[in-house]
Amino acid sequence: MAIGKTRVADLNDLFADIFEQAMRKARSKGVMTALVTVYRDSIGTEDRVFSERPKAHSVKLDENESFQSPAKLGKTELARLSPGEAMSGATISLRDLRQDPEARTEAAFELGSALATTMEKDLLSVLPSLNGGAGATIGGAGVTLTWGHILAGQVQLHAKNVDGPYDCVLHPYAAYDLSSQVSLERDLGNVPDVVKNGLAAEMWLGRYQQTDFYVANDIEPDGQDDVIGAIFTADAIALDIRHAPEMFEPQFDQDAREFSLRMYTDYAYGVRRSTYGIPVKSDATAPVS
Repeated sequence: MAIGKTRVADLNDLFADIFEQAMRKARSKGVMTALVTVYRDSIGTEDRVFSERPKAHSVKLDENESFQSPAKLGKTELARLSPGEAMSGATISLRDLRQDPEARTEAAFELGSALATTMEKDLLSVLPSLNGGAGATIGGAGVTLTWGHILAGQVQLHAKNVDGPYDCVLHPYAAYDLSSQVSLERDLGNVPDVVKNGLAAEMWLGRYQQTDFYVANDIEPDGQDDVIGAIFTADAIALDIRHAPEMFEPQFDQDAREFSLRMYTDYAYGVRRSTYGIPVKSDATAPVS
């Protein structure tokens, strides 16, 4: 189909450039996809089922004593993930597509950001379902997050035989409360500078006591301004990508003289091993000082 002196086929390179920029934005936005177990080995619509084998046991035996009740290595279903589709869309005028590189960049930004945000929010939505540490939730409604809460979560996971390192994902305001708990000058005034500098580098660059800390802007507060983050390992949550992000054939509206762009992907997500993480609930009132 001809559009003025430019044919749709002649615009394909521009569409491809928008898609590549959108994919770069989708990969760079959000934190959760880098912290969970990702599967890419299936393309169908069937559920992915996670199972668990029973643990074997050992006992001391006297001479000539027979071993009783060996574990039967069957399996028990732990979790089931069902795939669904996510889509993002934007429109761009024919004039901007031809002449305005900034408009093409903005279209790519919106397409990639929207798709990445949907996936990020989906993964964050399962954090409250983690129940490591005998189902306990660290912190509580209206609670100011402290390092004591973080250490409590770590030792509860240790007690459940969940080995680190761990990842801790927090709302920005919860992360602020945590970082404001320590004053290097007040609390470590008599410690040599080389030690203080090393501790500061560990703490403020995102890692402390086998735990990497991340801020997730898409954690949504509840009606009481409380938020739920979590401490977990990659085995706790799964992302099952069935169809890598792809762009539909652009559709041209002759009356509006603009193209409609659509990106989509198919994926499933959810808790894989619920005892491999523990929720962290705290207040999320905006700081003022």
